[in-house]
Amino acid sequence: MTDDARDLGTSKNGPDGAVRASDADRTRTADWLAWAAGTGQLTLDEADERLAHAYAARTLDELASLTADLQPRPQPAAPPAQRPGLRDRLHGLDLAGPPHAVIPVAILALFLVLPVLTHGAMWFPWPLIIVGMIAGKAHHRHHHAPGPHRRRDH
Repeated sequence: MTDDARDLGTSKNGPDGAVRASDADRTRTADWLAWAAGTGQLTLDEADERLAHAYAARTLDELASLTADLQPRPQPAAPPAQRPGLRDRLHGLDLAGPPHAVIPVAILALFLVLPVLTHGAMWFPWPLIIVGMIAGKAHHRHHHAPGPHRRRDH
């Protein structure tokens, strides 16, 4: 039995053995009848007649009888998986500190300004910048690799 048929199934809870239908039940049945007409299970005249009965129905039994000879409706497809948004990517990041790009730029500016201010007396450590960039990239890959994410406190 399909979910639609189960939703519109019979029940012996009312005084005359039937449960009253709600507007949502009538609408669900009307949608099913329209789908059946669209797939060729019902002629337009049959669909029109059944739709009139659906909107006039008082019990779930009456609604179930209108769809008893129809094929079950296919279940809606699951929505496609969504890519994580900016809010999801930022969740768990410590945004209270300075932006991550400010610190390397400040250090680079310091290394560029100090030799000028000291008139070349300070040796500029170019190899350390390259080593720092490689280490920073490795650190970034380690903490932002695809797969299960763990929050690290360091």
